Amino acid sequence: AAIGPSSLTDVRSQRNWRKRRWELVIRMMTVKRRGPKAHALALGACVAFGLPLLANCNAILNNDEVTLGEFDDAALAVRPESDTGIPAALVEQDAANGISDASDDHPDTSLEPGCKIGEKTCDDVCVARIDPTFGCGEATCSPCVLDRASSLCAGGACAVGACNPGYANCDQSAATGCETDLSSAEHCGSCNARCSAAAPYCAPSGSTFACTTGCSATAPTLCGTQCVDLASSATHCGSCSTVCPAVANGRVGCAQSRCIFECNKGFHPCGSQCLSNTDVATCGGSCTPCVAPANATSTCNGTACGFVCKAGFHLCGGQCVSNQDPVTCGGSCTPCAGVSNGSATCNGTTCGFSCGTGYHSCGANCANNASTATCGSSCSPCAAAANALSTCNGTTCGIVCSAGFDSCDANAANGCEAKLDKDPLNCGACGVNCEGEKCKEGVCETPGPVDSGAAAPDAQ
Repeated sequence: AAIGPSSLTDVRSQRNWRKRRWELVIRMMTVKRRGPKAHALALGACVAFGLPLLANCNAILNNDEVTLGEFDDAALAVRPESDTGIPAALVEQDAANGISDASDDHPDTSLEPGCKIGEKTCDDVCVARIDPTFGCGEATCSPCVLDRASSLCAGGACAVGACNPGYANCDQSAATGCETDLSSAEHCGSCNARCSAAAPYCAPSGSTFACTTGCSATAPTLCGTQCVDLASSATHCGSCSTVCPAVANGRVGCAQSRCIFECNKGFHPCGSQCLSNTDVATCGGSCTPCVAPANATSTCNGTACGFVCKAGFHLCGGQCVSNQDPVTCGGSCTPCAGVSNGSATCNGTTCGFSCGTGYHSCGANCANNASTATCGSSCSPCAAAANALSTCNGTTCGIVCSAGFDSCDANAANGCEAKLDKDPLNCGACGVNCEGEKCKEGVCETPGPVDSGAAAPDAQ
């Protein structure tokens, strides 16, 4: 029965289990034992652990050009694996599930606004943090650039994915890419395979290289200690001294004695370089930068250019327009409605209006400050007064008395209370007191003279 955890529903649990079982198989394979018993032990381990990677089992079981005794750490290093010793197929499967080596012990639960867990923003677009075409981790959005190798993300940094044919990452450093030429006699076919005096030359052998005593018809030219075909050797292209230069994110070759290169997946040629398909400077298969309209940032989906509006702007008719413009308020592309004696406004979300000088807001209208119906900043009419007409000076309400009346008590509540043609206390004007006499037509009446000729009453 297969050995494994009782439940593999969790992706990281599955990954850790696969890592442990692979490391166990590697330890079993690298024991210093030879013969049928070691071969049987290796076969049993591959079957018992259910390893789907037949190519790796083949290499371990001597079905490739590596023998059990030669299968040490250096030999393992030239296989297309991650820098942790886990086969590339497992790393690729992890990438498909959105996890990396860094996520085993430190799960990535951070979340950028608008993005899913495990994503970051590059040029205002959400991208996977473990996508090497956008760099690895949070610090950069620049693509990983490795010599003679494809790249992947491991531990939040760029790492070697698979070496280009004929090269190996013998120093296990991503900074140098796959730096070792496996066609040299010092590393003939693998990192530690140095040709001896008995077979001093390194020559092509199937899909790899092997030490030999002389050059064959397929690689007839001896350049130092290497047997090469000058028409197809990238390290001796056309002549022994011509080495085709490395192209980052590309595979260098030689065809008809001329240096050529082919870009890795996700990159395309621009001049003598392999540039990212997702870079806004070289989007898709282009070598010219994407152009964004005003108030926008260019984007690239790996095929075509696009753009996203900057904060505070939104898309209207192919342009990025202001959220605070009354013509395109909030996320709308319809102008705000105007009002008489005022102008439309926008607070970045909703429409509004502001009134012109001499007017103020009353409901959905701009009212006149000098109107008795909406005096000053009020939206209520001035109160009516007796014997008077209401007025407004633009700030406060007032009254104008009707003809023949006046407000002599300075009390606006009772309006113009004095009838000047009859009021003996305010006869003709406020404060004119008739002193007990009558007021007639606005004039105090004067008492008539006493008649001296009148007979005195009879005293008798």
